[in-house]
Parts: sequence; structure tokens; C-alpha cells
Amino acid sequence: MIRRFHSLLRSRSAIHHQRNTRLYSSPVAKALLRSLRFPALGAGAGVSILVWADNKFAEAAGYTKAIWDSTADTLAKSWSNIADAAGWFRFNGHSNKDPKSTTTITVAAATAAAYALADDDDLENTRNPFDANHDDQIIALTKTMIEIRTLLQQAGNTTALIMPSIVVIGSQSSGKSSLLETIVGHEFLPKCLRSPYIFTNSLRGNNMVTRRPVELTLIHTPDSASEYGEFPALKLGRITDFSQIQKTLTDLNLAVSEWVTDDPIQLNIYSPRVPDLSLIDLPGYIQVTNQDQPDRLREEIELLCEKYIKPPNVILAVCAADIDLANSTALRASKQVDPKGDRTLGVITKMDLIPAQEGFEILSNNRYPLRLGYIGVICKVPPQGLIRRSRNITDLVTKNEQAYFSGHPEYESCVVGSLNLRKQLMRVLANSMANSLQATHNQVKKSLEQISYQYKVKYNERNLTPESYVAQTVDQIKSHFKQISSNLDRQKVRDLLKERINAQVLDLLAELYWDVQAHEPNMTDLPQAKLDDKYWKAKLETATYRLTRLGIGRLSTEATVDRVRELITQICNDSSIHSHDFAKQQVIQASEDIIEPKAYQASDQVENCIKPLKYEIDIEEREWDCARIRALDLISTEIELLDHVFEKIRESVGSRYLGKVTSLLREHQDEDIELLEGKSGYSLAVLEKGKEALRWKQRAELLHFRKRVVSGKQCKSVKNSSLCPEVFLDVVAEKLVSTAVMFINVELISEFIHQFPREIDHRLLQSLTPEQIESFAREDPVARDHIDLQSKKDCLEQALIKIEGIMARDQLSRRSRRNARYRF
Repeated sequence: MIRRFHSLLRSRSAIHHQRNTRLYSSPVAKALLRSLRFPALGAGAGVSILVWADNKFAEAAGYTKAIWDSTADTLAKSWSNIADAAGWFRFNGHSNKDPKSTTTITVAAATAAAYALADDDDLENTRNPFDANHDDQIIALTKTMIEIRTLLQQAGNTTALIMPSIVVIGSQSSGKSSLLETIVGHEFLPKCLRSPYIFTNSLRGNNMVTRRPVELTLIHTPDSASEYGEFPALKLGRITDFSQIQKTLTDLNLAVSEWVTDDPIQLNIYSPRVPDLSLIDLPGYIQVTNQDQPDRLREEIELLCEKYIKPPNVILAVCAADIDLANSTALRASKQVDPKGDRTLGVITKMDLIPAQEGFEILSNNRYPLRLGYIGVICKVPPQGLIRRSRNITDLVTKNEQAYFSGHPEYESCVVGSLNLRKQLMRVLANSMANSLQATHNQVKKSLEQISYQYKVKYNERNLTPESYVAQTVDQIKSHFKQISSNLDRQKVRDLLKERINAQVLDLLAELYWDVQAHEPNMTDLPQAKLDDKYWKAKLETATYRLTRLGIGRLSTEATVDRVRELITQICNDSSIHSHDFAKQQVIQASEDIIEPKAYQASDQVENCIKPLKYEIDIEEREWDCARIRALDLISTEIELLDHVFEKIRESVGSRYLGKVTSLLREHQDEDIELLEGKSGYSLAVLEKGKEALRWKQRAELLHFRKRVVSGKQCKSVKNSSLCPEVFLDVVAEKLVSTAVMFINVELISEFIHQFPREIDHRLLQSLTPEQIESFAREDPVARDHIDLQSKKDCLEQALIKIEGIMARDQLSRRSRRNARYRF
């Protein structure tokens, strides 16, 4: 099959243009001459033929008159655009000062008329080169080859260099950019700038904007009417506005600090109007550097172009027609790497700037022969007076070329026109790719074997995609959450709240009962007080009032929310998302979005339910007995804490030294320590430490006393509640905790445990875009290496399948031809 492709590719594409009909070169005259060879029939046949010819000429004249009459109005209305032939020819590079200006104007008017009268239906037949008249096998082969090359580029494999591309080279102002835009059908390449932010078409060629190679891949999409571009490396998505593509290319070129760099820009163009091609646009050659450019710029451009035009790439040497080919930098550079011209296709632009006979001599491939020959084009878009700006550039240029070349019969035997260039490029690229197919197959197979072995050793052939990685991460988050959610059960929350409220109880006792320096009745006198002592009853009521109005709803919900946040932080630090900032942010935000609204509801519910406790508290003997035990434990814990603080002060000051200071302070309790500093000889800092130590020691002594009282007979009955504030307040705290836990567990904890896994699924699985999923997975270095290696393996496998498919079809085709010869 490949040989068949080669034979098709080697066959010359005979492009015939419509000839101008001439009155006296018709078959009628030729038949009349032949009749003279037969004297017997000559006279009669000649008369008959002349009569028939006269009738036909009359019909033709009538038909021509009808056409002219039908278009006379149109020509009259657009005379400013068509009759102004000099202006049209100025666009084509001619001057009215030519001695043959009369003939020139006549030809220009005829060409313009042909352009204006061209039928849109005829043009429509040339708009899409992918019709039934084209070789489907060539198109299919080229498309498959480009797909293979794209896969190898995605794999990041050096074998991609074996797949050839068409490298476009040429001098600045040679029309290289216009040529590429004609092939694509849109203006998308950077234009030269007066400033970094202003695009001007008129300055192209006067300055240098293209500083990086542009790897342009054209992808034919017959099933889609949309045209768009993509920058694969930038992940910008589809860009349907080609002016935006132009701006992006300009920004990418101006972003580099060097004048020229070999870092390529990858651009894919998808359109039903482009052929499947792989092109590389390089910076244009320059002859002389200006004052703003470095002296080595010319050499750097030549080295960059030399890197790309090496085998097996095809060279598209773009030369302006008005420049002698002997001075063409593109041809000179291609001859150095391709002396025989086997890989070079010449494109002569601006064919309308030279006489037709001179253009014919250039395209005849005799002066500087190339195996692929030359193609002449006129890529400049006509001025607005002759076109409709809404049309595709390819349509406009093609129509202009048809009008020009059909008016010059010298080009009848030459290959001209942008559409023919597109077809030829497809054939050349398919031929070059087919020649390198076997070498590519060997390289891909070898690389695939190495990567497959590495994949098996490192990852045991376990597939991992960004989607599966995110799913595994979410499963780990939910599993970890399930494990630590046991810390939010009813008993754990109860213990948490009791600890917080006990701290408030201790503060109240310390303030109202245990302050040894307060000038009030001493706590040591409390056991001897009467049950109806108004002072101690009022003190207990004050303590109860303040405890029940602390804001238990807010206090309990804040304690619970703080605990939940601690557990979520633990998940973020201990699970597999510790290296994923985005995932940690989503987990934290999910918990906050769930728990904050619920916390307000739970706080209100708790406050509403503890209202009865603010006015009346009923205590049973069983509750009193349990509270008494808890109060003793609470006092013991407080004593241990005071002893620990006292030991720290003693260690910092010294045991003997602290004893002397505390003894001094006991003797002079009512004196100011600043006055005592001068009398005692101790420093103020030491006296402050001694005062603090004495305070805690006295508090501990008091608590030891209260512990004996609480454990004694006086506090065994609930009737003596005013004499046992520690026990009574513990009962109140227990009732507050029980009420708060009930509603917090229902309104807050249960809802959070139920909703959190579902919210994580929504945020990390259902709401992420494919780009976010890939970015998420690539944050993990291990997963990134795994995914990259697997992606390379998959791309190489797909490329190998496509290559072997082409080779299998080739073998089948050869076998069929061999069998056909045997049967013959």
C-alpha cells in the first residue's frame, strides 16, 4: 500500500487553467484546413463549415451580449473599484508610468472584470480541497501520520523527531507569513509593532517579531463547522477568535529575553477548511541588522533554521518573485543541507510583480532545479474595494489568483495557486512520513519496551489516572474521617463540655469562695454557719445565677466546633492530602460550610432548653451523691495544680530563700511590698514571687480544708447545699452539660458526620474540571511520575498500533497485487 502511495505521490499533479477562447483558433478553422487535403470534398465541406461557424459565432455573440447586458449595471455601480485599473495594478505592484499603460489598463480591467464576474458557485468548488476529486488514500495517510506524530510529541519521546514536518523558511518580507495565513484561511501570525501593544499590518517585514519557532499542526475536521486554535502547552482551551491567537503568539514571542530562541510554540488549528499538515514557521532570515539588534542575530537565525531543516524534514523555501533566485537566502540555506534538492519545495510569492514570461521561466524548474519543483502564488489579500471582507482569506486569495493566472496563458503548464500548494504539501508530507515509517516503528517499539519494563518494575503495571488518583484520595479522606469521627460520639462530647464548664465553675469558686485575701467572712467559718444564713445563701444564688447565664449554648457549641476543627486539621496533616493545598482548602471549607450554620441553630436550641435551670433547680439525693464525688475529684485536681505551680516558683527562687520570703510576707501581710523592699533587703522581683507563692500555698491549704468538709457528714445531704457550694455548682454544671449534649449531638454532630463525606464527594469529584483534576493529581510528585510514565506508555502503544496498521495494510496491498499478477 505504501508503494502505491509512493506511486501516487510521484505522479505529477497536472493543473490546467481555463484557457481564453480565441475567435480564430477554434476547431472550425482547423477542420477547414484539413479539408484542403481532399480536393474532391474541400469546396463543399468548406462552404458547409463556414455556414455552420457563422451560425455558432452569431450564437456566441448573442450569448456574450446577454452576459454583458446582465452585468452592465453591476459594472457601472462598482466602476470606482473595477474601472480604476491603475489603482488595482498598484496593489499588484505595477505602475501607470509603463509605456504600455494602455495595454496594461486593458488587461487590468479585463482581469478585474473576470474577478468581479466570477461565479460564487465556481469559487465554492475550490474552497474545500477535500472533495471526491482528491486522493482519499493520501488524505487518510497524512492524517494518520500526523496523529502518530502528535502521540509521539505527547509522549515526550525523541522518536517524534523521526516524523518529518514541513519547515517554512524565507527572508523577511518574502511573504512567508502571508503564505501560512492563506493556507490556514485567517490572519493569526504576529505582526510587527510600533509599540508592544499596537498591531499594525503595514509594518510586517520592517521589524522582527517572530523570535521562536511555531510548530503549527493543521487538523482537518470535516464534521465540524467551527474553526479554532489550541495551545497544548498552555492549556488555554479552544480559542475561536484568531485575533486572540495572534495576540497570544505575539506575547509568547516578546516574553523571551533573547532575540531568537529554539524554544518552540505549539499551536494546533482545527478547521474543516484546512488540510492535515504539520508545519514549522521559523524566524525570517535577515541580511543586515539595525542599530537595535545584536550583531550576532543574523548568525543565530541561520543556526536556528539549520537545526530544523536537517533530514528528514521537508523544506518549504519561500522566495519573492521580484528577487533573483541567485540571491535567495532560503534556497542557499536549503542547498547546504539538501544539495540535490530532494527535500526542498520552492514557493514563489508575489508572482504578480514580474512579467508572466519571467514567472514561467522561474516555475519551469530549469534555473535552480528542485526535485519537488516550484509553485507560484499570490498571497496578498486584494484591497477592500474588490472584495467582501466577511470571506475567508483563502477564498479571497484564490479568487485573486484565478483572475490573474487565467489572464496569463504563459502559466498554463505551470503549477500555480494556493490550493494547488496545499495539495502538493499534503502529498510531500505524506511521502516523507511514509519513507520514515519503518525507522519510526523500530524506535517506537524499542522505547515502548524500555518504558513498559520500567512501568512494571516501579508500579507493578498498576494503572493510575488523574481521575482514579483523586477518587483514591477522596476515599482515604473519608476513611480517615470515619476513624476519627469516633472522637465525636456522645460521651466524648459530654466530657469535652464538662471540662469547659468545670473550668467556669472553678473560676466562680475561686472568685466567690476561695479568695483568701478577700475581706469577707472566712471559708473556715462556713461549716459552723447556720443553714438559713442569708450571706451564704445569697452567695450561692449569685454563683448559680452567673453559671446559668454564662451563655452555655455558645460555650458548648464553640467547644464542639473547636474540636471538629482540630479533627479536620488532623485529617489534612495526616492523610494523603497533606501535600495538596487545594484539597486541604476544600476539606476545611467543606467542614466550615456545614458546621457554621448548624452551630448557630444548636446554640439557640441549647439556650432555649436551659431556661428553666435559670430560675429553679431540683436536685435529687442520687444526683447530690454523684456530684459530691465529682466535687472531691475536682478539688483534688485543683490542689495538684496549685502544688505544681508552687513547686515551679520554689525551683526558680530556691527552697530556703522562698521560705524566708514567705515567712516575712506572713508577718507583714498588710504592708505594701514596695515599702517592704527597703526594710527586708529583698528585691521587688523576689518579693513578688514570694507573694505569688504564698497566695497559692494559702489557696491549697484552704482547698485541703474544703476537701475535708465536702467528704464529711455536713455535705452528705442536699439540704446543706448552701454550706457545700462545690457540690451544688457541680450538680448545676451536670444538668447544663446533659441538656447541651442532647441538642448538640442531634443538631450539630450527627448532621456534620452525615453531610461531610457527601460534601467532599461533591467538591473533589463532581465539581472539578478535568484540568483541575489533572492539576490536583500532579501536585503529588509520586503520582505525577506515575501518571507521566503511564501516559508515555499509552501514547507509544497507540502510535505503535497506528504504525503497524499502516504497515499491515501495505502488506495486504502488496499481496493483492502479487496475486493479481499470478492470476494474469
